[in-house]
Amino acid sequence: MDKIYLSDIQPQLFPRLHYFSRMLNSNFFVFRDDVQFVRNHRYPDGGRHSSYQIHTPTLSGNGVLLLNAQIKKKSGLKINQQQLSYEPDWTKKFVNLFDQSYRKAQHYSDIRSDLVELLAVRYQSLAELNIATTLWGLSRLFGKPYSPDMNLSAANEMLAGHDGCKLQSLHLGSETLGSADEDKSATERILQLCRHYQSNAYIAGGTAIDSYFELDKFHAAAVTVCRQNWHCDAYEQTKPGKAAEEFVANLSIIDLLANVSADEAFAIVNGNFSLDEE
Repeated sequence: MDKIYLSDIQPQLFPRLHYFSRMLNSNFFVFRDDVQFVRNHRYPDGGRHSSYQIHTPTLSGNGVLLLNAQIKKKSGLKINQQQLSYEPDWTKKFVNLFDQSYRKAQHYSDIRSDLVELLAVRYQSLAELNIATTLWGLSRLFGKPYSPDMNLSAANEMLAGHDGCKLQSLHLGSETLGSADEDKSATERILQLCRHYQSNAYIAGGTAIDSYFELDKFHAAAVTVCRQNWHCDAYEQTKPGKAAEEFVANLSIIDLLANVSADEAFAIVNGNFSLDEE
């Protein structure tokens, strides 16, 4: 029986490249806007690291810099409930830092106006902002110009006309999982998504699998858990200031699109992908 692959990841801010790799190599991709907002996660090594829900890693003169959006500080909210704060206006700082980091990058002038326009919108929730930045990155990888009207419906129409990757459609977790599912474990909610999209294979990162997956439940449901393996090919990476010359892999989608053409960016993200079945 052919595998039908599903993956679901929390909406992240200008996501890192492995996020797009997983998306392009899934049949169905779900933005988990229904999960709780957290600044960081506990990793299998015992440490706590950024969730990338409000952060994106770019290059600065001193190396990797985590830029962060500002939120209204309330606890226990889902990502689609977490409001953004624009006082002070952090978006102008973002653009200034992008300019400092990437003004000499070969393709930055191609995307700068996109970034200004994208960040000029006052989004109601963190999920809205993050999904907008992801759809921007996806459309640019497909060689399409940015449009402020880009939404999931428009993105799915774009996918229908593109046969260069596995991805068929994008969805919201909040549209599939309701309040009755909130008491279920993370594994049970994922399995519900798999049933909804008639998927028999689920792609996840090693951190999630090692941290909280109940593999016995996946096996009982005849859903294969697949561990994502992706290698980021080195590309010509413009370094600002006194940054080290070594290539830094898996940064924000901005770094890739500022430095290489859309065709090369798509090949880097969509290639070197394999899966290990658990």
